[in-house]
This record gives sequence, C-alpha cells and structure tokens, in this order.
Amino acid sequence: MPERAPERLHRKLRWVFVTQALIASLVLALGLLYGGAYLRDRMLQDRMESEAVHLWDAIDRDPRARLSSGMGIESWLVQPGTGDAGLPAELRGLGPGFHRSGDGQRLVYVSERGGRRLVLSLQPRAADHIALYNTVLAFLLAIACIVVLARLGYRRSKAAVAPVAQLADALVRWDPATPSVHAFDRTDDRSEPVAEVEQLRASLRTVAGRMHEYIERERDFTRDASHELRTPLTVVRMAGDLLAQEETLSERGARSLRRMGNAVREMEELLDAFLVLARHPDVPLDLEEIDLAEVAHEQASLAMPLLEGKPVGLEVVEHAQPRVQAPLRVPGVLLGQLLRNACEHTDAGRIEVRVEADRIEVEDSGAGMDAATLARAFQPFFRGSESAAAGKGLGLHVVQRLAERLGWSVELRSAPGAGTTATVRFAG
Repeated sequence: MPERAPERLHRKLRWVFVTQALIASLVLALGLLYGGAYLRDRMLQDRMESEAVHLWDAIDRDPRARLSSGMGIESWLVQPGTGDAGLPAELRGLGPGFHRSGDGQRLVYVSERGGRRLVLSLQPRAADHIALYNTVLAFLLAIACIVVLARLGYRRSKAAVAPVAQLADALVRWDPATPSVHAFDRTDDRSEPVAEVEQLRASLRTVAGRMHEYIERERDFTRDASHELRTPLTVVRMAGDLLAQEETLSERGARSLRRMGNAVREMEELLDAFLVLARHPDVPLDLEEIDLAEVAHEQASLAMPLLEGKPVGLEVVEHAQPRVQAPLRVPGVLLGQLLRNACEHTDAGRIEVRVEADRIEVEDSGAGMDAATLARAFQPFFRGSESAAAGKGLGLHVVQRLAERLGWSVELRSAPGAGTTATVRFAG
C-alpha cells in the first residue's frame, strides 16, 4: 500500500477548526432542542397553574360561574360525588398534578380544592411553533457566531504557523552543495516573529554557515593536496627513472628501484582514490572509459613481487572485456587492494582473477575467515589475523567506500581453510 503524502500544516489546522465547529454545532443543537423543550414545558406549566388559580378565585366568588380560559386552555370542574362522567375519556382518573394525554400531544393539569377537582387541558401547538422558531433562530445565530469565530481562529492560527511553513519551504529549496546563510532569512515582514521559529532560523543559519566553511575547506584541501602531494611523488618517480638508466646500477639497486617505483605508483593511485573519497557526493567525478581486463592484468603484474618466495600462482582469466566509466586510477586502486590482501593471506596454492561481463572476482586459496571476522572485514582499522599486522587495516574499508562512490558493490565469501573470494559488481 503506497504511503500517504503528508499534509501541509495549515491544512491540518483548517480541519481541526472545521471539526471543532461541527462538534460545537452538534452540541449546541442538542442543547437548544433540549433547553427549548424544557423551557416551553415550564412556561406552559406556569401558565396553567396561574390559570388554575384564576379559575379557583372565580369559582370561590361565584360557584355557578362559567369556566372560560384563554390561549387554547379548556377547563372542567368536577363536583364532589359526581364522578368523571363529564370529562373526556382521556382525562378521566388523573390525579393532581401535570399529565400528558393523547399520545403526549396534550398537557393536562389537575388541581383539587375542598373536594372539588379542576381539570385544565392544553394542546400546545402554537407554543410548539413559537418554541421551534425561537430554537431555530437561536441555532442559526449561534452557528453564525461559531463559523465567524472558527474562521477568525483559523486565520490567526494560520498566521501564527506561517513562519514555520516559510522556514520549511526555505529548507526544501536549500542546496547543501551551495549553502547560503541568507537562505533562511525572513521573507514576509508582515507576519509577527515567533520566538521558537527565530531560534530555529538562527540554528539553521549557523548550520548553513558551518556547511559553507566545510565545503570551502574541502575544496581547498583537495586542490592543495592534489598539487602539493603530486609534486614530490613526481620528483621521486622521475629521479627513479633516471637512476634506472644508470649502467653501473647493481641488481640489488635495480630491484630496490623497481620496488620504489611500484610504491610511488601505488601512492599516486591511493592519492587519487582518497581525493575522490574526499569530494562531496554531489560533486561530479572526472570519468573516463576504462578497460577492466587491462586493469586486471596490470594490477596482477604489480602484485607479483608480493609473492616472491611463496609457492603461489597468480592468473588472470578473461571471460569478458567490460569497459566502465570511472576515474582513471580508481578501479586500479580497488582491484589492487583486493589482490594485495589475497597475496598477504595466501602462503601456498593459487590466486585467480576472473573478469566477467558484470563483475571481477579475486579468489585465493588462503586461510580464509570465520563468520565473526567476515562480519567485521570492512570495518576501518580491523585486522583479521597476525599476518596482516604490518598493514593498517584500511584496505577493504577503502575498497568498499570507493565502490559505493562509483555505485558499485563489494562482496566477500570465505570460510576457514577454504580461501576467500572477493567480488566487485560494477554498474553498466
């Protein structure tokens, strides 16, 4: 099920006020209906009690006086011993007090005095209409007030949260690659500042400023490191090339020069790799088309000196000739680190580099790794065995970071005594 997109804050506030207005209207309607009915009944009861007092006074003055009432009230006087024969059927047998008859449509009041009984009956249609009109009018006026107050409250709340929405929009538009401390400045001077929002705005300005300084330092470092570190390496490499041309150079000196040349080449490749890792992920890389089979043969020849004195064979098997887009020296660093690990941990047997259409595999017949060591193999500064004591424990960590920077992946399969297979899957 797709995840529902989050709503804007002012929309949530609007629904809150609409819901409150509906609930308040419902409660008000119920209250008015109940209150109107209760008030109508109380007014009618008071009217009938007053009418009964008036009729008793008239009867006391003239027992033969004709009973007459207004406002639709009908009255009957029941003398002692005469029974209820003169009353309508629905009014017979009622005790003193108020009653409802005719399925609740008629209000009846019975009053007794001196053995005589006075019965008053009222069908409050007019009172019902008046009460209904008054209730509807009060309800409409109250609804209008609720709507106006809800509208004013919503506008006030919307204005209060407007700085938050503006700050959120500014944060969405903000580009960390080109941070600006002015990106979070207030754009609407008409809205009142909110203390919490201004604190958040100040914090974001501080973050933007620090991000800008960090990016500038990163650019300065990569520029200076690229120039200042390459220069001495170039001098060392050129001096080694000149010394290699000396005819009087001994075999031991030539071997040392080759090792020095390999070390310089490795340092240049590592320098390029670390500069790639030092760049921000949003900064595009300088890509070139690289033949990975050629890189595999080159790195295998460079790794051969590491196997001197070991009964280990190193072979490159080409099942394909993939070409990828990558920085010039980075694939060499990546494969070279895997080969170096294989050479260091293999004392006998073979090392095979297989070039496939979508991957390169480095398989060795070394000691292998158990599950605990394999789980930590990519952690920085982790060394799995004493044979790696001379290393810094950064090889596989650098390989993983380089692969992620290029959009590739690195996998390890290993078991104690069964060797290790490292697989680099590249994109495209």
